[in-house]
Amino acid sequence: IAKPGTDTPRPIRAGDHLRRVIGKRLLTKHTSRIRSLMLKFLQFGVAMPGGCETLIHARSTVEHLAHEGKLGPIAIVDVDLVNCFGMFEWPATLAAIDSQLPEIGPWVRWCTAQPDAIRLPCGAWFGCDRGTGQGEPEGPLKAAITIGHAAEQARQELEADGTIAAGAWWW
Repeated sequence: IAKPGTDTPRPIRAGDHLRRVIGKRLLTKHTSRIRSLMLKFLQFGVAMPGGCETLIHARSTVEHLAHEGKLGPIAIVDVDLVNCFGMFEWPATLAAIDSQLPEIGPWVRWCTAQPDAIRLPCGAWFGCDRGTGQGEPEGPLKAAITIGHAAEQARQELEADGTIAAGAWWW
C-alpha cells in the first residue's frame, strides 16, 4: 500500500485470518513470560501496560540519575531503527526465540518455513526470508526479542573479554 510522503510502498504481509488468530493466542497465552523478557531487555513496547509512557518515564529517570551523578559514567545512545521489523534475518530471529522463548518456537518455525511471496512495485514477485510483516500480531515481539538477544550476547562477549565488569548495568 502507499506510504504517506514517499513513493516507496509499504509491504503488508498480514497473512490470513487463522494465522492472526493463532499469533494473538500465543501472545495472550505467554503474556507473563513475554513481559518478563521485555523487562529483562528493557523493551517497553511489547506486552507492557502503558508501554510508551513507561519508556518516557524510564528514560527520564535514567537521565535524571545520570545528571545527579548517581550512575557513574554513562552513555545514552538513541538509535532509530527505521522499519526494523522487516530487517532481521529469520535465522537470527529463530535463534533468539529458541534461546529466550522456546514456547513459541514451533509456531515461528512454521511461519518461516518458506519465504513470503511479496509483490514488488514493478509487479514482479519476490521471495522474502527476513523480518516480520506489518500486521503480524507477534511482529513487535519478534523484533524486540531479536534485538534483546543480540544485545545480551554482546554483553556476554564484553564481560568474557573483560571489556566490562561482570554484572555491570549495561543496555
